[in-house]
Amino acid sequence: MRSVISTGLSAALLATSAYGLDAIGISGQDFVVGTTNDRFHIIGMDYQPGGSSGYDPGSNKDPLSDADICRRDAAVMQMAGSNTLRVYNLNPDLNHDECASIYNAAGIYMVLDVNSPLPNGSIDEDNPGNSYNPVYLNRTFAIVDNFRNYPNTLAFFSANELIHKDTSFKQDPPYIRAVTRDLHQYMRARGGRVVPVGYSAADVREVLADTLSYVSCSIQGEANDESKSDFIGVNGYSWCGATDWHTGQYDQLASIFGSSSIPVFFSEYGCNQVTPRSFNEVGTIYNPQQMPMFSGGLVYQYSEDVNNYGLVNITDDKTLALLDDLSTISSKWAGIDQKSLATSNSTATGLKAPTCSSSLITGGKISNTFKLPAQPSGVSDMIKNGVNGIQGKLVDNVNMTLPSGLSVKWANGSDVQLTLTQKSTSNSLGATTGNLAPGAGSSSGSGSGGSGSGSSTSKAAGERITPAAQAGLFVAGLTYLLSML
Repeated sequence: MRSVISTGLSAALLATSAYGLDAIGISGQDFVVGTTNDRFHIIGMDYQPGGSSGYDPGSNKDPLSDADICRRDAAVMQMAGSNTLRVYNLNPDLNHDECASIYNAAGIYMVLDVNSPLPNGSIDEDNPGNSYNPVYLNRTFAIVDNFRNYPNTLAFFSANELIHKDTSFKQDPPYIRAVTRDLHQYMRARGGRVVPVGYSAADVREVLADTLSYVSCSIQGEANDESKSDFIGVNGYSWCGATDWHTGQYDQLASIFGSSSIPVFFSEYGCNQVTPRSFNEVGTIYNPQQMPMFSGGLVYQYSEDVNNYGLVNITDDKTLALLDDLSTISSKWAGIDQKSLATSNSTATGLKAPTCSSSLITGGKISNTFKLPAQPSGVSDMIKNGVNGIQGKLVDNVNMTLPSGLSVKWANGSDVQLTLTQKSTSNSLGATTGNLAPGAGSSSGSGSGGSGSGSSTSKAAGERITPAAQAGLFVAGLTYLLSML
């Protein structure tokens, strides 16, 4: 187990000038790092403190607007080994520069939903035509303006689990492609980087293969079809205490997505029907022999709520309890051979989108028509002229000093000394500090922690460091910090 280098040091770290993580692009079935063409795997967490009900645009806060909270949570994610977070609900009227810069400096990418749970905030699965309107699209374009210039913005989700029940199978798929089209057009009209846009799918096995076919094909065979999803995420909860990929039904997912022409990853995973969660699926998700078509995943979820999926329990802005599931997932992530995974497969990167045809939809349940809804009146002008959204940009000399007065403990009561490290260079592998476990980076306490967290409800549903060792770590940590000057 890797030691936390700055145990015994102050949590404050030097601020440095802004730089960017390498932007992530797409080549066939792979996410690739722009400067190296290494394959990129997502190792991350879903992040929605307060849950969907916690989104209140009147509060002038969202998960990426409070810099102290971002520093706190970036430290936890970085120490656990996460390189990506997903945020579901964001306020386009807020400035996110400092939080985006903190996560960028920490080596953490962002996958962002453009939608919200409020009226005119997303496509209504029961009435998609009325909800696909100028007010809704203005909001999604403003989210794009706010985040597209950050190099650590990995991707946007145009929709989440819109295809999940009988009444949505036929009427909703064309709207996924329509919103994807509109987001692509907006970014291209604005100039600069076009961030990948994709769909986060519910794991409804009866329509999953057809969903992939529907969102990933190219209408009339056009290579630059703007309505085609650049990638697909799967909110998958079939591995519930399973012992291998057969009992976890991941072999089925490998079969469904094996020939995908776009990147695939778990946009959510981590069934909690069996607790404490073992997260044994990590060894399969990142196994190039079993799941070569998957580009990693995002574990659900960072913060505890009534559904008991949390890795961290947030009492208030300065009080955290790190739960046993965090230690478990961190230890699993520490075993991933990222350098091996970074090798791109020429066969996978050379895959091309099939031409859209009704014959691609073989299950007969979802829409097999690729006639998309026309843009509502006034939207073409929005695309041409912009919506005057906040144009986000990285902050120079971003402050990486953790807030004072933090109380961070493991479930067994042992203290945790958080650290937040400024990455000195851009790195395709993101942040992987190490195996975060009780006793690692703790100012006191040892042991494995108390009983597991979680419930029986599915969503779909170390050793104490001696004074001598602390002194050695102090010298190593100081040497490390001086090397960054």
